[in-house]
Amino acid sequence: MVGRVALLTFSVFVVGLVIAILSSIAAVSVPFKGVDVSEVRFRYSPSDSVQICVRDAVRIEEIVDTVRLRDSGPCLCIHVYEAAFVIDGKERIARLCSGCFDFMGQDVSYFKMPERFYEIFLAYRDSTNLEEYWEH
Repeated sequence: MVGRVALLTFSVFVVGLVIAILSSIAAVSVPFKGVDVSEVRFRYSPSDSVQICVRDAVRIEEIVDTVRLRDSGPCLCIHVYEAAFVIDGKERIARLCSGCFDFMGQDVSYFKMPERFYEIFLAYRDSTNLEEYWEH
């Protein structure tokens, strides 16, 4: 009897562990592929101007691949940052802060900020003078 209880307890523990691991890696990618994106536009201020424009296909693919999204709810952050993914001439806009990645459009989708994407986003900002338009 003791052996069965121990086995059952161990089984419950393993199932719980598997569920925890799967839920932690259950991020979804963006609803488009890097090859579909012709341009990524980063905006670092509330103005409408594009401050950094990435057109290199390899860099675009790297950027899009970092966007692994985990659901989140609406937040009270001020999203002064923006990333626009240009697909077939149309922008798919994400409003950003250090913790949020929110897709805008007819329906707003709320996600947690993918850490690696945010690192790249800030690295582009830090690599140039934002007073001037910059294309890469």
